[in-house]
Amino acid sequence: MNALTKLDKMIGWEILLGDILRAFLNWGGPEVLCVDELVERCQNCIKIFQSSRSDVRPRPDVVEAALMALINLGKFELVVNCSKTQQGWPFLEFFVLLGRICINVQNEAYYSSNFRDVWNASMGETAKFLN
Repeated sequence: MNALTKLDKMIGWEILLGDILRAFLNWGGPEVLCVDELVERCQNCIKIFQSSRSDVRPRPDVVEAALMALINLGKFELVVNCSKTQQGWPFLEFFVLLGRICINVQNEAYYSSNFRDVWNASMGETAKFLN
């Protein structure tokens, strides 16, 4: 892979980060967000970050923003399905845990109008994750 191709990929990751940040800033605003495209780009970013074969990986900041975008877009399953090939990246483990909690709350397994119940459910999921 030549230097120009590497630079192109690195710039692509930074453009994704900018697009994610712009989406967060304009959330609910008049600007139309192409959700499917953003989800696909975020998924690709995460896959390449986890790949051991990739010559050019996105920065952890970009991957963190991609995971945050997927959580905010309600794509919890995509976050939870992140493999654990990247040990030592606490932000990845945190977002996987957050995705699991969101799925549980969404499935009404822990639905309650009492915030204490939701907190207890979150802590229960955290305990399972840590064990």
